[in-house]
Amino acid sequence: ILAQAVLSRTGLSLARHPAMEAQVQALHRMAESDWAHQETCYVTLLKILGNIVDHPSEAKFRHLKTSNAALKAKVFDLPGALEFLLACGFVQADDALDCPGGADQIAMAKDRLKKHADDEKMNELRRERDARIAEEKAKSKKDPFTCHHQLATTEEEKEAIRKELERDRLELEAELAHRGPTQASKATDLKFGASEGDTSFLKKAAADAKRAAFAAHADSAQLLDPAPIRGLTTSLHVRRRA
Repeated sequence: ILAQAVLSRTGLSLARHPAMEAQVQALHRMAESDWAHQETCYVTLLKILGNIVDHPSEAKFRHLKTSNAALKAKVFDLPGALEFLLACGFVQADDALDCPGGADQIAMAKDRLKKHADDEKMNELRRERDARIAEEKAKSKKDPFTCHHQLATTEEEKEAIRKELERDRLELEAELAHRGPTQASKATDLKFGASEGDTSFLKKAAADAKRAAFAAHADSAQLLDPAPIRGLTTSLHVRRRA
């Protein structure tokens, strides 16, 4: 089906171009492997075919040893790669491949391979993008912290926030104990010990702590305000003159 679709766009017939059909089918089989092996194979094949196109009279570029360790790992171990070279006009003899075909035929196969490699690269980029989106969605559902960039995004940062809130709570309790129960504010009724995964307590605890600190500051300001003392001193002076 893939081969027919490719050829239909160019107005060619599968029956009249069996070599092209074989190339497309081989490329389709190569695309079933993981991208890392595909990419290495495509780069190597393009170099092999490019050397033949650029140096058509050089026999060394037309001869490949299938037993070569580097070629085996990069090309021949990938399913479909050997079939593609055979469809390009290479002939297999024992542990070697030779290319007696013309440079024009190899150039067409090279262009077809490059188009296929570019398409597969774009498919891989789309797969990576979709995987990142799915991962972020899963994290957002599991941990609301990932929904807000202004909040912590790692376990270390979240743990640091919890410790900071705990220190604030202890300091506030110590201050209230020093001031005595009569000056305690209702705003100091903090709710801690929320279950794991529940992050609403962080915002509420921070807001309660701010309100409690404001109340404590207001109480301290009233104790230190010299205005009432000045008023009392003035009243005593008036009484003495009278």
